[in-house]
Order: sequence, then C-alpha cells, then structure tokens
Amino acid sequence: MKNSATSKFINGSFCLIVVIAIIIASATIIEKHNGTEHVLKDIYLSNWFVALWALLSCTSFVSLILLWKRLKTSTKWLHISFFIILIGALTTHVTSQQGYMTLNDSSFQFQFIHNDSHLIKQLPFGIKIHKQGDTNIEVISNQNEGSYNISPNNPLNKDFYRLFLLSSDKNQHTANIFINYDPFGIGITYIGYLILFISVGSILINRYRKFRMLNKWQKCVLVLIPTCSILYSLKWFITDEPTPVVLHTGWLVVHVSIIISSYLLFFILFIQGIIRLVGNKNSVNKYPDFIQSQHALLKTSVLLLCIGIFIGAMWANESWGTYWNWDPKEAWALVTLLLYTIPLHHKILPLFKSEKIFNIYLVVAFTAVLMTYIGVNYFLEGMHSYAN
Repeated sequence: MKNSATSKFINGSFCLIVVIAIIIASATIIEKHNGTEHVLKDIYLSNWFVALWALLSCTSFVSLILLWKRLKTSTKWLHISFFIILIGALTTHVTSQQGYMTLNDSSFQFQFIHNDSHLIKQLPFGIKIHKQGDTNIEVISNQNEGSYNISPNNPLNKDFYRLFLLSSDKNQHTANIFINYDPFGIGITYIGYLILFISVGSILINRYRKFRMLNKWQKCVLVLIPTCSILYSLKWFITDEPTPVVLHTGWLVVHVSIIISSYLLFFILFIQGIIRLVGNKNSVNKYPDFIQSQHALLKTSVLLLCIGIFIGAMWANESWGTYWNWDPKEAWALVTLLLYTIPLHHKILPLFKSEKIFNIYLVVAFTAVLMTYIGVNYFLEGMHSYAN
C-alpha cells in the first residue's frame, strides 16, 4: 500500500513537470504572436498557473517525505533548498511592492507609482539628483545621510527599499528609477540559494569518484569544457562591439560559463545517446560502465544548469530588482532543466530503467537545448537578444 502511494505521488510529480514544461514552451510561442502582456496576464502570472506550481510543490514534498530514508543527506538538502526558494518567491509575491519614479535636481521626490495598482505610494525618505555621469547618477537623501551613486549594477539600498537606475537624461537632469520593496522575501530566498550551492557542491564532490572510470579522452573533454566556456564569456569584456552596461560585471562570466558548460555536457550526452542507440551489441558490451558514466554526466550537467539559472536570477535581482522576467531565453532554460530532471530520477522511474528508452530520451531532449541556445535567438524575441 505504501509503495503504491509513493508511486502515485512520484508519477504525479513528474507528470506535472512535463505539463508545466509544455505550457512554458507553448507560452513563448504565444508571446511572439500575442505579446508579452498577454502571456504574463493569462499564463505566467495567472492563478491557474500558480496553482499548478503549488500542486507540483505539494506532490514533490510528499514524495520527498516518502523517499526520505532512501536519499543521501546532500540530496535531501538539495530538494529542501528548492522548497525554501519557492517559499521566498511566494513571500516576495505577497509582501513586496514595485514601482517607478522620475528624479530631477529641482526638488526631493517622496512618492512613486505602484506597478500593479498604479496608486501613488509614499517613500520613508526623499531623494533627488545631485550629480550625473555617463552611466550613473548621484542622488542625495533629504535626511542628510550623504549621497549615493546609482548605476545599472549598483542600486541604492535604503530602509529595505532598493532603487535601480533604468535610464537617465543628462541634458534634462532627470532619471527614471525602478523601486523594489521586499523586506522578507529576499532573505528567505537567499537562504535557499545558500543551501542549494552547498548541497550541489557536496554532490559534485561525491560524483568525482564516478568520473574516475572515464578514459583519458573523456577527462580531457571535461577539463576543456569549463575552460572554453570561461573564454567564451570573457568575449563580452574584450570585444570592441558596444555592449549593454549591465553586462560589465563579474556576474556575466560566472553565469555564462556555467550555463555553456552544462549545454556542452548535454551535447556530449546527445552524442553518447546516438552512439549507444546505433552501435552494435559487441561494441556496446566492450564498455559495461558506459551507462554509469552517462548517469554521472547527466547529474553533473543538470546541477550545473540549475546553478547557472539561479546565479542568473541573483544577478537579475541585484541589477534589475527582480529574479525572473519570463523572458523566452529564461523560459526555455527552465524547460530544459525540467525535462532533464526527469531521467535524472531513473532509479525511481521504471520507464528509464530501460537503457534504450533512457538514450532515446537524451537524444530527443537535446532539442530543448538547441531551442534555448539557438532557436530563441532566431525565432523569438526578448531581453536576451544581445546573446545573438
């Protein structure tokens, strides 16, 4: 009876993952034809979509409890971190306030316009432009606490309010500011991030023993992948082409290099899947540890993508004041993560105990990587279009 209940919750969780992935992928196509506001209102921020995520969280939590004794400590904390991050996101959704204001050098501004209600809200302090540069402005508080530089990667933090520079006009001595008030959600979310990073680090260290079975060629590839990824991300700093100011930060190198490393590992899994499917039985039997190395590689690539996405969310929160914008590139990265987490749980999903089905899935799932890295740039539009 207990095994039956466990199977139902586990299967239900993964069915919800597939449904949510399909909805997100479809929403990016709908957005291209109907606009961003439509998909935000009717899909991403709708009550029914939030309810789907809540249902997935509940079924996943019950599954975690039922499987608790079978899981390693690092795996337990990894899943716990996801729940904490979701609680932080819900807290931010319920308790935070966002809005806009326009600064000038003539008088202190004490009010801003709320995003959702469009009502005028009061700040506990007033600010105005003091000096203005090319990419940042200096504002001064009415409480005589000194001046503050605000730039795309350097918001003003004051009394749980964070002020982000959106644009400025040197000639008019004005600046448009985005305001985010989130006294509780950020702290909870960042605790979840900390647990996530520690648990992933612990899992990857334990995975090292699995990689000792790889041959010299495979080990060389695994060393070259992060090296090439870091060099690729550094091109934003050494290129002569104009790039957005927000990209002039160390966040970019870390975020892009980890994401690209995960994509390259998915590509290796794609090639391995094809080799495994088309190879004859004699050649396949020569490498009895092949499937174990695939599982180790899959776990590493999924964990890297997970870390890369959450680092991108932290970067966005520090630079724009919001973790997630449901940009098509972000959406498809999430779809890729969701799809690859399914075969990652091959030990509790009977379907993936078949090596053939496991490799077919790896080959088909790579289409999501291609869509994320290439397809979005050419077929969809979004704030990540500079990646083209």
